[in-house]
Formats: sequence, structure tokens, C-alpha cells
Amino acid sequence: MQTCYVGIQPTRSAMRVRAFIPVACTALLFAFTSCTSPPSFDAQGSWAVTFDSLRGADSGVLDIAGDSDDLLGRLVIDRTPPRIYALRYESASADSIVFSLSGGGRFILASDTSGWQGHFTYFGIDTSLKAERTGPPDPGLEELASPSPISPGVVSTGADETFPTLSPDGQVMYFSREGVILRSARIDEQFGAPDTVSFSGVFQDSAPYLSSDGSRMLFTSRRPNPEAPLPEGQRVRQNIWSVDAVEGGWGIPRPLPSPVNVDTLGDYHAAMADDGSLIFVSFNREGGFGRSDLYAAEPSEGQWAVSNLGRDINSEASEADLYLDPQKRFMIMVSTDRDDSFGADDLYLSVRSGDGGWEAPINLGMAVNSFAYEYRPWIDEASEALFFVSFRRGTGDLYKVPIADIPLLLPFFSP
Repeated sequence: MQTCYVGIQPTRSAMRVRAFIPVACTALLFAFTSCTSPPSFDAQGSWAVTFDSLRGADSGVLDIAGDSDDLLGRLVIDRTPPRIYALRYESASADSIVFSLSGGGRFILASDTSGWQGHFTYFGIDTSLKAERTGPPDPGLEELASPSPISPGVVSTGADETFPTLSPDGQVMYFSREGVILRSARIDEQFGAPDTVSFSGVFQDSAPYLSSDGSRMLFTSRRPNPEAPLPEGQRVRQNIWSVDAVEGGWGIPRPLPSPVNVDTLGDYHAAMADDGSLIFVSFNREGGFGRSDLYAAEPSEGQWAVSNLGRDINSEASEADLYLDPQKRFMIMVSTDRDDSFGADDLYLSVRSGDGGWEAPINLGMAVNSFAYEYRPWIDEASEALFFVSFRRGTGDLYKVPIADIPLLLPFFSP
């Protein structure tokens, strides 16, 4: 079943270009997130909402869960298909609460002598509304309120933080924010204020991915390729770049050659194994099964042999990102709108089969996946945790969950 998502469209790599919005849709997903000012009243609960002038629908359900300073919510409008709009918590007083919407818009709820009333504006929507609390929030939403983002306000902010990758000892985390690759050092159980890495900050860079020994980093970039200059006026597409660690930092990045990078395509989000092989994402490559597919790249005598991972892995929608076990025992991949999806992009496990192929993906479950976007898994063996990105609070934040809480991963890490 396909799903259409508007309002929490993530910045995957510098990937606003990617078509994350399917044409056929069964839901529009948005998310709420908390701001610095907690509500002055108990906003948590399930609210029945009635709209005065909303085309195609006159009612919906608003669920707000979590702590007062860390709200998580969901607004479902009763349409066919239903639509779930995302708002970001902004402020509250004793008798009102205000949310904003990604891309512009407002959802306001206020109390007067006749009850709770408000207004909803967003891309052609402009309607007053009434609301009545009907009970506690959806228990499933309560579960999604934990875990909290990593280092809120420092690493996880109101911007989109994406694509975590950690050093072998787990003491340094690299990630993307607004087209820049950042570095953050661990401080106890959290991470400190990030700095821009030496090679980033000029072009649109994202999706860093460290080798298991920390000596090399792959990343996605729109920087011009000096080895393959484009004709004047042609737009620079995403390519996969590599940079080696040097004393005190990083060296000079180099693009991977064709057929990994193809000038007319978008190639991005590469993961590497210890044997030097890669799995990466390519957008609309000839012979693919969906908008973006996963491809294997094997080095051989200075060249690369590239092949599609096949229909067992790639769907008609999108496979958008992955983590590859260094020994290639398994991968954790990101897939869009599969039948067993909890919503938007989910994380799936695929195990290497005896013939060298990959088994059909299995959803990692609600310990990780939510109604919003999840992507960029990363396993930090030092802390025995899965790091990932989620938009469940309205913007891209970094999270981690103990591997012990994800049963499908236990066979690979149990003593």
C-alpha cells in the first residue's frame, strides 16, 4: 500500500531533490515536536476535532503524547484516504497551544467559555475548528515518545540532523545537518557541540559513512567533479565521494569512478564492507525496479563491477539508505511503503544467504520504526546500540536504541 507524505519531507543527503512523495497516497504524515516552552496545561490526550470549512472532511483526531517538555503527536483527518498532518509545537499558555507546520502554516487551539476552539491553515487550508478531549492518547504513540533524541538542543535541534556514523571506539559521531558534515565527541552518555569537518561546509555534503577501522569515509555530495566536468548549465547531481583519514583530520576527497557514479543519475548513500565492496543507492538507473534501488559494487583489478541487488531487495517504491555489516553477514536497509510498514520509510533487516545473495527484508519493528520517516541505521558495537534518524518529532533527530531491544539483531551480537 502506497503512502503520500508531505510536511516531514527529510533532507536525505542533500536530497531534497529525491521524489519522496508517491503519486498515489493513503496518508499524509506529519509530526509534532516540542519547543523550549512546555504547555501550561495538560495537553496530552486524544482530541476529537471538528472543522468548519475543510474540503472533503469535517472531522479528525489529534493525539498528543509524551512529557510536557517533549511532546509527540499526530493529527489524523478523516478522509478517504485519511491524512495525517505534521505540526511542530511552538508555545502554550494556560488556555492555548500553538503548533506550526513544516513549510508554513499554523494549528492553534484555545479555550474560552464555550470550550476549545482554534484555527488550521496550511497550503490552501484555512478553517476554524472545535476540539474536545476524549481520553488518553493512543498507547502506540506513548511508546514512540521514548527514546528521546540524542543530546537535545546540542546535536538534535530544530534543524534536520541526519546520517549518523561512529568511530570504531564509539567516541566520535559524524552526521549531517543542512548540507554540512559535522563531528561531535562523546561526553558520558551524550555528545557535545559539533564542529564542521575540514572538507565540508562549501558544497552540499551529507551521508558520511566510516569504514570499520575509521581510516576512510564515504559521503554524498553535490560538489563539482573535477575529473568529469559537466556541460555548462547542467545541474550537478549527487555523487559518492571518498576521503582518507590523515594525521589530525581528513585528506582531499575524491569521487568514485563510473560505473558507481554515473553523471546522468543520482548515486548516493554508499556503505562499505571490510573486503572493499560497497552497496549504494542509485536513482532511476536503467534496469532498476523502483525510483531508487540498492546496488552492489565489487572492486576488481582497479575497476568496479556494479549489479542491482534484485527484486527480493528492491521494490517498486524506493530503497533509500542502508547500514552494511563489515563482514556482510547482514544489512539494515531503508524501504518505503512496504505492506508491513509502520509509515513512511522503515528500517528492515536482510540477512546474507548461503549463495551470496540477500534474503527478503524483515521489518525491525516498533522498537525503532514509527509512523514517520526512519532511516540511516548505524550499529555502534562499543555501546551495543543502533543509532538512526527519525522524524517522529517533526524534524530529523538522531536516536539510539539498545540492540537488546531489537530481537532480530540479537543473533549477530549475543555472546
